[in-house]
Amino acid sequence: MALVPDPYFISPHAMKRYIKRINPCHEIEAIKQIQLDLQDAKIVERFLDKRVYACKTYFALAGPPAKPREQEWPTIITIVTPDMYHPQEKPIYAKPNLWRETKIDLWQPAEKHYLRCHWRYIPARIIGRHLGRTPAAVRQMAYRMDL
Repeated sequence: MALVPDPYFISPHAMKRYIKRINPCHEIEAIKQIQLDLQDAKIVERFLDKRVYACKTYFALAGPPAKPREQEWPTIITIVTPDMYHPQEKPIYAKPNLWRETKIDLWQPAEKHYLRCHWRYIPARIIGRHLGRTPAAVRQMAYRMDL
């Protein structure tokens, strides 16, 4: 299996949902395809430290690792189909998705707390991967927070 630039941990639940809802295949093929689909996926919803990624034919709900460390990957929690989810009309968390309607990408208090706790110990690219942000955005917010 080829290595992907940004790996994700695919939970057993997400793998089963992919096989059942998207593509009936072997488990290793499902993991490989989810990894590849996530490489060019865009974030369509955020809620605290969780993200919803829009892949080609489905959506993937991702969360941070249980213990954030540099070597741990974000976790794909589940896979949902377009008939089960829509970023505006039917969000995962049943809360309005205000950040999508503005050009300003606001940081949630939990994200700022996460950055404050991990800034000196984890590189910006890893924090960005956990929060679903670019390393430049992480460094800019750390500068704004005087970290």
